[in-house]
Amino acid sequence: MNALQKILIVDDRKENLIALRQVLRCLDVEVVEASSGNAALAATLDHRFALAILDVMMPEMSGFELAEHLRNDENTRLLPIIFITAAYPDELHIFSGYEAGGVDYIVKPYASEILLAKVKIFLELDSQRQELKRSNLVLGRAVEQSPVSVLITDTDGVIQQVNPKLCELTGYSPGELIGQNPRILQSGETSPETYQALWDTLLSGNAWRGMFHNKRKDGSLFWEQAVISPVRNDEGAVIQYVAVKEDISDRIRMEQDLQRAREDAECAGQAKLRFLQIMSHELRTPLNGILGALQILEYDKVYNAELTTSAKQALFSMIDIIDNMLEASRLESSELSFTQAPLQLELLLATLGRMFSVAVQNKGLHLRMSLAEDLPRRILTDAAHLKQIIAHLMSNAIKFTEQGTVEVRMNQESGGTSDRPVLRIDVRDTGIGIDPDKQQLVFALFTQGDDSLTRLHGGIGLGLTLTKRLAELMGGTIGLQSCVGIGTTVTVRLPLVQLP
Repeated sequence: MNALQKILIVDDRKENLIALRQVLRCLDVEVVEASSGNAALAATLDHRFALAILDVMMPEMSGFELAEHLRNDENTRLLPIIFITAAYPDELHIFSGYEAGGVDYIVKPYASEILLAKVKIFLELDSQRQELKRSNLVLGRAVEQSPVSVLITDTDGVIQQVNPKLCELTGYSPGELIGQNPRILQSGETSPETYQALWDTLLSGNAWRGMFHNKRKDGSLFWEQAVISPVRNDEGAVIQYVAVKEDISDRIRMEQDLQRAREDAECAGQAKLRFLQIMSHELRTPLNGILGALQILEYDKVYNAELTTSAKQALFSMIDIIDNMLEASRLESSELSFTQAPLQLELLLATLGRMFSVAVQNKGLHLRMSLAEDLPRRILTDAAHLKQIIAHLMSNAIKFTEQGTVEVRMNQESGGTSDRPVLRIDVRDTGIGIDPDKQQLVFALFTQGDDSLTRLHGGIGLGLTLTKRLAELMGGTIGLQSCVGIGTTVTVRLPLVQLP
């Protein structure tokens, strides 16, 4: 009479062991309980298990750590492991479970019927694997019903049998695969070194574990995690190879998504670091100016209008930096609110002209501001934020223009597919321009066309970012055209609501 198959169940809570034993009571198996990872490892010295069901969260040794110990032991490295947990249902822990060598990951509460069905599959696989050790039989019904792909070859690598799951995954029928070499599935994406390591391992009599990037019949690619083992006859000679393979395309995609997220986070961290460096530089410059002016005034009690003016300009520069930082913070936290009210566009341009008149004169630039004839003079909009958008663009244009003209022009455009008209604002300069490969980067937070600390032009890289987000929050868009050494034109389009 054959000995009963054995299942190892491991959980540090007695009530969970009792509940799991209750689910397994209908199976003709021997259930061995362990309340810790060390007790489970000790049990493997006295028993050969067909399946292990492990709790994930345990003191001293987690289920993942226990699985790694089992995988590193020659006697238990092929032992199927099912993880059961109520505490870690997230994708990261599920991924960790499969990475640790689990064949399944079940989250509580689970249906007893589903768990039993999965347990039965692995018990059947174990029975067939033991039968293969005694004779030259194939996996039979267990292979046919397996939830993973199974492929059996002779010692020359010629396919002798496949299961339905493999045919479903690859798109080939059994007749198209049997008699072929597994290279029919090769995509060219798996390195030659992988295949060399595979055959070196098999020819040495050992099982090989690894991944393939294979190709389906329709040409689409997929990832497989495979275990390929030699099958021996009673004399110990290798007579077949059995490959048990699992489609891990979803897992690979998740890993790639995690890698992209990690890279994005690193880029964001680098951008913030550059921002802090630039901000430190920008704040230190006006502070040094203020400190120098105050030190002179302290020792020279005579009122010095020039020093006072210099200190005031430095303070205004610092206030502008702080205002931009606060504005960016409000935009990031969605604290900004918009209020629409009537606005005279001519009055707006006049106000902006006065704001920047000194800056333009100091650099010897020409400032042109105009409204198209067909543009309504009174509109309904958020005046404060519209003014802020144009002011940011004008400040940028003046900052990066050493000679020539800064021009602000507003006109009316058709809304395209929409019946609503559009207010178009063009701010053009004859400044240094922007490299084509950096034109999209200038809209990113904390970024400038030149973000080195030794650059000639000041600023902390928030102006265009704030402008873009304000425009989008007002239902508009922003874009730019630029040529290095010739100049830049930034265009903002906003919904236009005309008033009588």
